[in-house]
Amino acid sequence: MPVMDMRTLVLIAVVVSLVFALSMQIVRQVSRDCASIDFWARGSLAVALGNFLIAWRGIAPDWLSLLFANALLIWGLAHLYRGSCHLLERPVNRFLDLWLATIILLGFAGLTYLHPSMAGRIALISLLAGILFLQHGHLYLRAADHDAGIARLPLRFCAVTLLLTGWTLLVRGLLAPFMSLSPDFMVADHWLQPSAFIAIIVFYMALNAALPILVMSRYQNSLSEANRKLAALSNTDGLTGIANRRHFDCALQNECQRATRGKQPLALLLIDIDHFKQYNDRYGHQAGDRALQAVVRLLTAMARRPGDLAARYGGEEFAVILPNVGPGHARHLAEHLRAAVEKLVIPHLASPLGHLSISLGLAIGDGDPEQLLARADQALYQAKAQGRNRVCESSEVA
Repeated sequence: MPVMDMRTLVLIAVVVSLVFALSMQIVRQVSRDCASIDFWARGSLAVALGNFLIAWRGIAPDWLSLLFANALLIWGLAHLYRGSCHLLERPVNRFLDLWLATIILLGFAGLTYLHPSMAGRIALISLLAGILFLQHGHLYLRAADHDAGIARLPLRFCAVTLLLTGWTLLVRGLLAPFMSLSPDFMVADHWLQPSAFIAIIVFYMALNAALPILVMSRYQNSLSEANRKLAALSNTDGLTGIANRRHFDCALQNECQRATRGKQPLALLLIDIDHFKQYNDRYGHQAGDRALQAVVRLLTAMARRPGDLAARYGGEEFAVILPNVGPGHARHLAEHLRAAVEKLVIPHLASPLGHLSISLGLAIGDGDPEQLLARADQALYQAKAQGRNRVCESSEVA
């Protein structure tokens, strides 16, 4: 085989790893919440520095160009793996890079000063790095199998590149003890010596193309999920966990339109906890919060169909939308809810009943949401005027 300039090859590996670290820093400016980019940038800088020190083999002392350089190299590769685990949300030992670097330091010390063997050193670093690359590749392969989005292609591309690099290093490590190699590592008279650096160069060139796309795809997914959670929070009452007034208004508008198109009845319940201000004054706001939550549990148990919606309408007022429910069934549900609150027997000595109770206003309609809401509110007012702890139904039917 023609003699290859190993020092030039190693310096090329330094350049491509530095380019990758720089590209990660550029992506970092867009995706500042992605800690995996920090792992990749640090790992690539370590790989670049390790390769740079290896290029000084024969000029710099062995402890620097052999022991420290290869320990730094394996630490960087393990750091890259930790970054991928962070991105793909997979568990990983946080001391993996330190453990592997320690193994290389001790192994290279023995194979340099106690029993000098270049083949042994090549085998050790190649086998450890090869296994790490194979594990890295399987990580991306499993992620690609579970990803149906646009990230699937870059995931598979990364997996194939990592697996090919891993197998190249593994073969290098297994064959090194049986090959006749030049005692001068910088004289590449056999394909085994430059193969690792060629594999790393190809590996980094592939990652430069695929990983920025993958990171931005994951960032967009995280952003979409955050927006979804934010939208859910903006539609949810913080204390009770049910829909808030904003969500209720939108849902009532939509359900009225649906009822009109389908010519189906729509029931609306407005619920008020009787003498609740006095309850708060006597028992305190924390007890009042617990009472609200107890009533909400009954509301959500009643509004359990897909189209039903229980919402907090005001301080101690609630609303329940019941699509496709006629007057008889709606009245039955309202009476059942009123009785269920009574059965809680929550003490309320400021109430004539001596326990917590609710008043309910019921309206049935299939058209204007404002009209339906006004009729339910009128019915609730009648229930309170008639002594509370009762259900009143609006006499007007749209």
